[in-house]
Amino acid sequence: MLINFIYQLKHKIHKISFYLTSSILTLCLFSSSIYAYEPQSVNAKFNAAGISINQLQVKAGSWIIYDAVSGQIIDGDKIHERIPIADFTRLMLIYMLFNNIHASKLKLTDKINIPKDLQRQIEKHVNNKHILNLKKELLVKDVVLSSLINNSKDASLVLNYLLSQDGNVIHGMNQEAKRLGLSNTHFDNILGSESPYHYTTAYDLVRLIQILINTHKNSRDLFTQKQFVYNTITYTNTNNILLIDKMIDISLNSNFKGKPSFIVSKERVEDNITQQKRRIISVIIDSHDMDEETQESLRMLNYGFSDFDTVKIYDENTRIGQYKLWMGKQDTINLGVKETVYLTLPKAAVSTRLSTVIDKPKYIYAPIQEGNELGSIKWIHQDKEIYKIPVIALETVHEANFISRWIDRIRMFFY
Repeated sequence: MLINFIYQLKHKIHKISFYLTSSILTLCLFSSSIYAYEPQSVNAKFNAAGISINQLQVKAGSWIIYDAVSGQIIDGDKIHERIPIADFTRLMLIYMLFNNIHASKLKLTDKINIPKDLQRQIEKHVNNKHILNLKKELLVKDVVLSSLINNSKDASLVLNYLLSQDGNVIHGMNQEAKRLGLSNTHFDNILGSESPYHYTTAYDLVRLIQILINTHKNSRDLFTQKQFVYNTITYTNTNNILLIDKMIDISLNSNFKGKPSFIVSKERVEDNITQQKRRIISVIIDSHDMDEETQESLRMLNYGFSDFDTVKIYDENTRIGQYKLWMGKQDTINLGVKETVYLTLPKAAVSTRLSTVIDKPKYIYAPIQEGNELGSIKWIHQDKEIYKIPVIALETVHEANFISRWIDRIRMFFY
């Protein structure tokens, strides 16, 4: 009996030990993966520096929350994973059209006639399911709105026709993607058809939207328009999110193999440190259905606005300091930042003091051209780098004469 009791007790202790070890291991794994999303995000950087921030769980294949003012990723998952561009193909077509309008090659008020042979081709491509009346004059603005609000394929083909005056449109789309730094985007067709050579990423999509907004501010009202009238018919954007939150001004959807994707942008004036406008852009890829996609997008936007602040640190061309210059026609040089600097900070960490470090070469030599990068500013917490921006020369300094340069070389031995 005693031997049997000891055996059972030993078995139970072993079992309890196994479950306890498994629980601890699971807890450790869970803890290590809590902030395992995009490593370059604000969320990940602050958590790596020991500042705990709430993390958002999103049901999607990939997703990103982006601060369009600071240009920083708040959080995301699989943001550089390639996905089919599908219906988002029209964004590049519209961007290129806006470029032509900006270059005075075209106006939104222009009226165009579609050649009869192209009419037949378009009707064949869209199986006669078109919104635009191709047999009548088309207003360029109506073509753009038909694409943005209804995602009509006939509008994409008309945009292709308008852009083809400048050459091969697909080649032009790829050239623009390269110029804009969309390194994981490639176009193979106009309509977003499935192809291994027709892809993008959540990060590239959010960057393209940001560029569209910033570069073509005069055309932004086209994105905010929730309906338009064409041929006495009122076409309304069917995205429910526009009815739920009236401050959302951009809402674009796509669908690939029954899985919807969504780009949403919202701008509002923040009652925060800087009292300024903030814009948060969210992209969600491969959600389960439209209703879930809407709710997740709202949560992502709310997370960006409620849990984070955008703070202006420097105005453009702000001088950071004056530093020793060698072998130049002057002894010092002014270093600073070229563009306005904004940082996205978690509200939970606004009171946390970050250390600022100027990282520059020990010796700075002339000649120096205005705009030359000569180091960086780093924001650090507990030896962990959170932010880093380049420091540039704010002036041009030419090289000194031969004798002055040799004097400086000698002085450097004792400096």
